[in-house]
Amino acid sequence: MDQRPVPVLTAIAQDATGSGRKTLTAYLAALTKDRYREIPTTVAEETETDLFSEQVLLCGGLAHLILATYETLVEAGYDPTVAYYTAVTEPANLAKLYAEHGLDGAFAQISTTARYGALTRGPRVIDERVRQTLRRILSEIRSGAFATECAAHPAMPASPWANHLIAHPPSTQEPSS
Repeated sequence: MDQRPVPVLTAIAQDATGSGRKTLTAYLAALTKDRYREIPTTVAEETETDLFSEQVLLCGGLAHLILATYETLVEAGYDPTVAYYTAVTEPANLAKLYAEHGLDGAFAQISTTARYGALTRGPRVIDERVRQTLRRILSEIRSGAFATECAAHPAMPASPWANHLIAHPPSTQEPSS
């Protein structure tokens, strides 16, 4: 069983009784069997960083980068099953390395070729134009523009490409010849 502390973001927005901190730490201790690492924050900071991370990395950016990687490989004639494994499965393995060892620790564990490619090609993918877009998206979140936009679209349908991949997983497609 993993004995590492569970990182937990905490924020107390209002504490009318003065016992909010005591109640919070009691819940944390009970839920994690006293194995937690508290990361104090504010409600605004947690909300803004969570929305930003979901949009540009976890659900938005990473999903679109995975899809673009898969499509590029298939368009170039690679077997869709191999392309799917490369684009979807391998990032999960690296994410585990990043979580367990940090970026430097993960880089120390990958091949020299992978490290060279990451250091020389990564900046070509995430260039200044992408960084400007990231800043613009964060600004939309902080200003409330994203919340206004999102509220106007409460029932967003699943994306067409996600529906296609669910209906036609690459492992059921014929290999490319």
